[in-house]
Amino acid sequence: MALNGAPDPSGEAEAGSGEKPFLLRALQIALVVSLYWVTSISMVFLNKYLLDSPSLRLDAPIFVTFYQCLVTTLLCKGLSTLATCCPGAVDFPTLRLDLRVARSVLPLSVVFIGMITFNNLCLKYVGVAFYNVGRSLTTVFNVLLSYVLLKQTTSLYALLTCSIIIGGFWLGVDQEEAEGTLSFVGTVFGVLASLCVSLNAIYTKKVLPAVDGSIWRLTFYNNVNACALFLPLLLLLGEHQALLDFAQLDSAHFWGMMTLGGLFGFAIGYVTGLQIKFTSPLTHNVSGTAKACAQTVLAVLYFEETKSFLWWTSNAMVLGGSSAYTWVRGWEMKSQEDPGPREGEKSTVGVLSGDMNSSLGPWAEMNLPETSALGGPLWSPSIWHRYLAEVTVFWKPLLPPPTPPSPGGAAGPEGKLLHRLLPLPALSLSVMKRSAHTHSSLRSSGPEFGVHRTSCPCLGPRDSYNSTSHKAAEERQELSPQSWRWASSR
Repeated sequence: MALNGAPDPSGEAEAGSGEKPFLLRALQIALVVSLYWVTSISMVFLNKYLLDSPSLRLDAPIFVTFYQCLVTTLLCKGLSTLATCCPGAVDFPTLRLDLRVARSVLPLSVVFIGMITFNNLCLKYVGVAFYNVGRSLTTVFNVLLSYVLLKQTTSLYALLTCSIIIGGFWLGVDQEEAEGTLSFVGTVFGVLASLCVSLNAIYTKKVLPAVDGSIWRLTFYNNVNACALFLPLLLLLGEHQALLDFAQLDSAHFWGMMTLGGLFGFAIGYVTGLQIKFTSPLTHNVSGTAKACAQTVLAVLYFEETKSFLWWTSNAMVLGGSSAYTWVRGWEMKSQEDPGPREGEKSTVGVLSGDMNSSLGPWAEMNLPETSALGGPLWSPSIWHRYLAEVTVFWKPLLPPPTPPSPGGAAGPEGKLLHRLLPLPALSLSVMKRSAHTHSSLRSSGPEFGVHRTSCPCLGPRDSYNSTSHKAAEERQELSPQSWRWASSR
């Protein structure tokens, strides 16, 4: 079982042995998506019970968050110890507490604490049905912070989808106020949670090198720092007194629910990565949107609430705008790549938001880039031809000597082969003559690179090898391999 985000060797072996039957793959995907839905929805309802239950009556949201971080820390350390003792049982990175690494992660941990604390405070003061709308501005903050901190602009279509999200948020707030159920404090906490989620995603990319790029090491250090920072907050806010006055402090049921909440917080990161592995990042976002709809409907039914048409419209605008933003961003990044990915390559476009309820944070945003590592202009035909040209020049000594042409002037096998590989009009001798004039500083003697002036590898049928080629090269200022390479890259 791989928990560190690396490919599962057994999965690779199965993929190499052959394609799985469609029914088996469909069953696996259904099970993984169901596991994600059950884990995420159960975690939200359980946290709502711990934070604002009339039967529990515990007013200590910081302590609840602290305990969940403590459970996550112990689980990470336990899995690391298990992986060390039983290498075949679980695949998990080795975790050792390094104070220097903890200090490097500390700025991110402050943002991480704000993210999970504001999430729980928002859930405490607002209903589960309004929870998604209250934290819906994450996408908007992603766009704003990308421009302010990273100087990245956003297209008009993406901005239009953000305007739909903002409109849905304001309509939802207006309808909550009209029904008399609006919590201004909870709404502010939701906005702050959205801001911290966006900051967490941005700063995670900067901190990951400090933990060797391991998301589980980052989770471990984040939660260790959080536990240390939450302790003075508990004393400062007086929650230790609330715990001493709590009637169910010695209840096994209470501690069982608290521990189960920590387990769900740890598990949501794993099942999120599992869903992306078995489907795709775009499918994960679609599944998350559908899960949010189901969660809202379940909350309305469970708490026996009555909502107006405009209230449901606000939810539809938020979820529709978020889905449209994901689709627009994916379409824009796909348009920048070459048409059609190579066989066996899974696109990683479209991971724009993770599950923001867990102590792990937006796992998908941390681990996956918005564009494929092999996508983009790297594999465009022009650059591929330049690569072949460079290889041909540097490995000229290993090529067989050029075959003299037939009396009819046709090129030898070498010239015919290179003409097929490098169909670049810029490789004509007249272009190289201009490049030699313009870039005279790049000239050098050809033999040190293993290239003979009288047998330039770019010669094809139109510039065939003949007895006057040496004289032509002298007249054209003895073209060097550097000037030839510069001409081929124009």
